[in-house]
Amino acid sequence: MKDVNHALIAKLGWKILSNFDYVWVRQLSVKYIKYGKFFSSPTTPSASWLWKGIQKSKSVLLSGACLQVAKTSSLPIWTYAWIPTMKDFKPPRFPCNRIQPSLCISDLIQQSPVQWNLSTISAIFDQAIVEEILKIKISLNPIPQYLWTPYCLGKFSLNSAYLSIINACSLPVSIQNSFWPLNSSTLNFSNMVDWINVILSPGISLAIPLVEHHKFQIFAYVACDLLWFYRNKAYHDGKIVDARSISAYINKITLEHFHAWNIRSSLPEETWTLPSVTWFKINFDTTIRDYFSVQAAVCQDSNGSVIRIISQISPACLPNYGEALATQLANSLSNCRDSNGFIIRILSQISPACLPNYGEALAAQLAVSLATSLHIGKFIIEGDSQVVILGPQQPSLSLDWRISSIISDTIDSILTSLF
Repeated sequence: MKDVNHALIAKLGWKILSNFDYVWVRQLSVKYIKYGKFFSSPTTPSASWLWKGIQKSKSVLLSGACLQVAKTSSLPIWTYAWIPTMKDFKPPRFPCNRIQPSLCISDLIQQSPVQWNLSTISAIFDQAIVEEILKIKISLNPIPQYLWTPYCLGKFSLNSAYLSIINACSLPVSIQNSFWPLNSSTLNFSNMVDWINVILSPGISLAIPLVEHHKFQIFAYVACDLLWFYRNKAYHDGKIVDARSISAYINKITLEHFHAWNIRSSLPEETWTLPSVTWFKINFDTTIRDYFSVQAAVCQDSNGSVIRIISQISPACLPNYGEALATQLANSLSNCRDSNGFIIRILSQISPACLPNYGEALAAQLAVSLATSLHIGKFIIEGDSQVVILGPQQPSLSLDWRISSIISDTIDSILTSLF
């Protein structure tokens, strides 16, 4: 919540920085900003609480605000932020014999036609910086405007400001709450290859013991996946989640993966094999989401060639399935109304959108329908759900009533296709 408030205050600071035509912007600018320089304006003890809050938001604005280059801009090239792809948006200073301190941005621009003066900037900057400058589009607007670089359209948004704050602080938070006491300064990498190398060889950069490499890699994979998921939620859907909550969820999912790997290590190793000649193999699987599930089946022949792939999207909860759950809930109630019709008790529950085995049962049913549609006589149905595959044969697995009807219908379809 503190980070969200910080982003909200930064939005007010952006309106002042961009000279929005609001009464309160004009009043604060006249009272507190000297010489039209927002970032260098001081904070006085007698300043209003609003202005003090806006002053605290300067660090957020400095992390993303870059001047839009105008053809008549008289701002010094060394002190103002105007190159959006460079650190702090400013060119680095070179040896004194190459520095011309009085140069302005307009000195680098050819006025007719309006374009960068390649010979001038090449004489001042290295080639790498020249290439970055040439990427900048020169605005014909004579009044300098700021662009908000974290957002692709250049406009300030609350979501992008919040993400900027999180990017500056969430990594240490996540690390402090993780399974390994990592030093965040060791993770300051500039490209994705360095990150991948750390995940693949955590003992080199992070001094993690060899026996813990696999667990750390699971943690890293889960963290990357979920951080990108929540980043997209914030950026595209406007759904912002606190960094500490994300960190706790990463740890929770990581523990579930640890448990799954422990179970897997106790099971015999199995690999996919081709079916015998004249036979076909149909593999099925499902994926579960909040509001729907997806089932898929793939049919292959004895050469490993894919004959057909089929998939379907299923609603989170079929109506009759929901009614059955409600009936089960009702049975757990007794004396819910008295003889006068007065309500004695109300009971409710929230059920998961789709149980994994329910989705697996639908996928198995889809696999059988694929076999039927292909009119193949010899086929093997293969999946990774023991409950669905072995449930009808092993009563000890306690087949869930919620999927038993689906499995029964699937078996009936197989028997029907044989005659």
